[in-house]
Amino acid sequence: MSIKKWIVQEKFASADIYKVKARSLLNKATGFISAYDFTLNPYRGCQYGCSYCYAAAFSPDPKLRQAWGDWVVVKENAVEILEKELARWHKKRPHHTPSIYLSSVTDPYQPLEAKQQLTRELLKVMLPYQPTLVIQTRSPMITRDIDLLGQFERLRINMSIPTGSEPVRQDFEPRSPSIKARLQAIGKLRHSISCDTNHDLRFSITITPLLPTFPEHEREFIIN
Repeated sequence: MSIKKWIVQEKFASADIYKVKARSLLNKATGFISAYDFTLNPYRGCQYGCSYCYAAAFSPDPKLRQAWGDWVVVKENAVEILEKELARWHKKRPHHTPSIYLSSVTDPYQPLEAKQQLTRELLKVMLPYQPTLVIQTRSPMITRDIDLLGQFERLRINMSIPTGSEPVRQDFEPRSPSIKARLQAIGKLRHSISCDTNHDLRFSITITPLLPTFPEHEREFIIN
């Protein structure tokens, strides 16, 4: 759909919120995540607006690229589409579950998710199909969904923390949660979701892109 046809539905914090009907939700994974079957992006755009984010290059037009972080597109029919796509996959491959990367060009737990709860609803759709699921986020909000995450049999949660220095974070991603909040969130996930012989659960800190960490912060960051 052309951006010219989009209409701002509401404001959430400082972001313009658009709502569109998606044609598909599961897209073939390519590039550095080509090992997965699909990427899944509940939203387009991201309120965190990190200055280094490659996803800004996929903005619908130059104006929105310059305003990266100030707009989000909600795929309002995402739940319905995902149900159909997973059912179609299961019908063709009943003995092979897909691998899904959530998300590649947005943060599934950006601030709007607190109101929209679209990511949470998509997790509910995925549960009966038990895909191999990777969640990439920088948001402590993911702990809200511990009750659902603990039901996945093959799950990896990647928490993005590209620097151990708060001043650096504030320079490159001032709208994102603090380093401390992210570390506390991954700790809570690790202690709240049990791993046993029936559940392959993994938790990681991803430090890409690797931003500077001041020497005086290195020890604390590594220990945590």
